[in-house]
Amino acid sequence: VDLRNGYNYFPNFTLLDPGYVAPETYVMPESTPSPPLAPVAALFSPLLWIFNKPDRFDVYSIGLVMLQMLIPRMKTRSGLREFNNAMKSNDYDLEAVRAARRGGFEWDKIDPKAYALISRMVCKKNTRISAAAALIHPYFLSSASDILF
Repeated sequence: VDLRNGYNYFPNFTLLDPGYVAPETYVMPESTPSPPLAPVAALFSPLLWIFNKPDRFDVYSIGLVMLQMLIPRMKTRSGLREFNNAMKSNDYDLEAVRAARRGGFEWDKIDPKAYALISRMVCKKNTRISAAAALIHPYFLSSASDILF
C-alpha cells in the first residue's frame, strides 16, 4: 500500500480507506527532500518530524472513527462520504459543519468533552492535536476516573 495517498484502496485487500484519509493527501509534503547520507539524515529527521507533524495524519482518521461510534448516520458509507464532502466544502471546519446541520447528523447527542476532543482531531493539520495530547485530553481522563473510582 502506498501510504502517500488513499486512492489505491481495494476493499477486503488493503488497509488504507480513502474515506478516512486526512485532508492533506500525503503524510509528508511532496516538497520534502530526498534523504541525504544516513548520518546527515539522522540529524535532520527530528526537524522534519517537528516541522511537518506526520503523526497528525492518523489522528484525523481516529477522530472520524470516534465520530462514527457516536453518530449512527456516519456508520454508513454514504454518511461518511456526506460528512467528508461537508468538511471539504467548509474548509475542514468541524464547527461550521455542525452549525450547518447538514446530513442529519445528531450533533446534540455527543458528549461535550468528546466533541471538544474530536474537534481538535478532525481539522486541518496545523491545528490538529497530537496523539499524545489526545490521550491526556479531559474526555479520556474523565472516563478513566469514572472507571477507576
